[in-house]
Amino acid sequence: MESYIGFCSQEIGWFGVVEELDDHFLVTECYLLEQRVSSATVNMVAEALGELTMKLINQGELEKTSKLRLWGHSHVRMGISPSGTDD
Repeated sequence: MESYIGFCSQEIGWFGVVEELDDHFLVTECYLLEQRVSSATVNMVAEALGELTMKLINQGELEKTSKLRLWGHSHVRMGISPSGTDD
């Protein structure tokens, strides 16, 4: 996730596989998909998420599709406080 932010001068978003452990969550994989970005917005291309899902299924990783629970995004190089849209 840090690399995604470091290489992008605008907002950027990603999806992640999340494992629930005893008292916390662990992000085990991240996927960078096709998206439209600006300095303040991220719009994921819906077809790209469908393509990722089909790729995981075709690779025999069906269980990962139900664990795609993270949609992260940067605020470029601003603070990490949630924006009005995030809320």
